[in-house]
Amino acid sequence: MMPGTRSRKRGAPPSVTVARDRVEAKKLKEEVDTAELEEASEDAETLVAEAEPIVTDAVVDGDLSVHCLDALQGDCTLITTPAGHHVMIDCGLFATTLNDPGNLVKRARVKALADAVRGFLGADKRLDILILTHSDKDHHNEIVRCLQTGMEVGSVYISGTDGDYQRQARNRLAGIMEPSSDDPTQSGLPKQVACRWTTTDRTATEVVLRTLDGETTYGAVNGTIDVRDTANCLIKILVEPNCTVSILAAGVLRDTYPKVQDTDDLKIDDGDALGSNCGSIVTLIEAYGKRLLFCGDATVSTEQFLVDKHQARIADLDLLRIAHHGSGETSSTKSLIETAKAKTAVISSGRQYSTFHHPRWAAVRRYLNEFSSRVPSTPPDARGTLPLQFWHGFSAEENNEVNEPPEESENQQPLGINSLVEAPAGRGTLYNATLGYPLRQTPYTHTVTKPTDGLRDAAVATADAIEEGVR
Repeated sequence: MMPGTRSRKRGAPPSVTVARDRVEAKKLKEEVDTAELEEASEDAETLVAEAEPIVTDAVVDGDLSVHCLDALQGDCTLITTPAGHHVMIDCGLFATTLNDPGNLVKRARVKALADAVRGFLGADKRLDILILTHSDKDHHNEIVRCLQTGMEVGSVYISGTDGDYQRQARNRLAGIMEPSSDDPTQSGLPKQVACRWTTTDRTATEVVLRTLDGETTYGAVNGTIDVRDTANCLIKILVEPNCTVSILAAGVLRDTYPKVQDTDDLKIDDGDALGSNCGSIVTLIEAYGKRLLFCGDATVSTEQFLVDKHQARIADLDLLRIAHHGSGETSSTKSLIETAKAKTAVISSGRQYSTFHHPRWAAVRRYLNEFSSRVPSTPPDARGTLPLQFWHGFSAEENNEVNEPPEESENQQPLGINSLVEAPAGRGTLYNATLGYPLRQTPYTHTVTKPTDGLRDAAVATADAIEEGVR
């Protein structure tokens, strides 16, 4: 526990008519969102009261434990640090009704998500840190169900402004925030974070953390919460003897970097005209010499910022939580993948319920290509049975013969694909694959084990070398 406590595109402005239409569309969307969350508020207590807690492997004292939950077209990750702090990155779930008549699958996953959070917090009912990577509702629309009255939240970190998030979620958090006594900001308000370039020529950065009342108080250099490191362009939001949680990027602006092409000439750009995705908070956790990176819905500009400003810090990751649900058009650039060289990469499992048909083959292929480039040091497991579902076939360039998933087994095996079966699902094709490379789909649990006494010095030396190497 915490000490002391337990574009829109550039150019001419839109016409008055277009602007009015957008205002009306936004108003309608807010009304739909509000109705959905008001309904959630009414039945949340019943959902949780009727639910049996999800039983997961017990967290061993001193280990770092990460649970990447199955949130369909959404995200929620639960983390227990070596010192026992509880951290949650996002809390959202979304699914199309097209392949889910009666919302039966979605309702089951919603209930399971609330179960998982309740079991994760246990009897203490305290969440030390909540990171809401950005304001898309599939990353925060289950707060009302999952964080009940009677629970406590220590610190909340957001990208963008508080008003970008849904009203019921904001109200729920306002009622349960209880900052730690070590928190330099005692206002009990969410903290807006920015770690980004401030100039178009990318010559100056800003590292800012401010509460909604405008306060910008930081922890001491040797503190445990909100330690700002402008030289390395990051904020350490939690410091323990064997673990540090840092924000490496937040609020990165759309079109900070130009679009890129992948090796098969597919375009990758920031998408999202409002820029909320590229503004996602990117979180790095370091424990016992291992590093884990969580990307939210980061896009090409966010990923390139990470490579430019944090290349040594994000190299040779133990775990990479793949950006934007496995979008092949906005994220998973070659530069990030080849820098990260992740031992394990985790991708969302939207399956046939993904509204935006994620993950895409284009992103999956880039990761498999990087894994295969490590041969002979890390050959694929020819008998590997790791399941993965992905989509393909939504644009002319995707459907180019060069970009299609390989049909013949002799072309699949070099990518670590041990089986591949088509499952037509309306527009586009859903594929079921088994892999011999560690590209994992949610749900997935990852543990960084506390070293034994004989290995502790080596882990500390590794962590020190990493820190020294990025200065």
